[in-house]
Amino acid sequence: MVSVFQGFLLSFFLTMLAWNTQIEHRAFYCTDDIGFGFFWEDVNDHRGAGDVLAQGWTWKQLEVTRAIYITVFWLLCVAIGACAFAVFFRESNMGAVNQKLKLDVSEA
Repeated sequence: MVSVFQGFLLSFFLTMLAWNTQIEHRAFYCTDDIGFGFFWEDVNDHRGAGDVLAQGWTWKQLEVTRAIYITVFWLLCVAIGACAFAVFFRESNMGAVNQKLKLDVSEA
């Protein structure tokens, strides 16, 4: 459970960092800007709030880009969680193997 939570937090941080450096303030200008944006916020909410698109962007492009960021977020979350779980599982199994080896050696 801890590895899933770690994967969630790290993937959220990485995705937010990427969104704020690559999309926010480059693809559109938010009228109620607080200094950083959330990739999770619906594009229609931005459009309804009167946000302005940057030159060369359409609302559809922004919507597709947001969907890609959400997909990447979930993929990172699963991958990071799986890696953390694999490391934990490996370490706990190595401890069991080492313990068995110690028992086998002491019996000989």
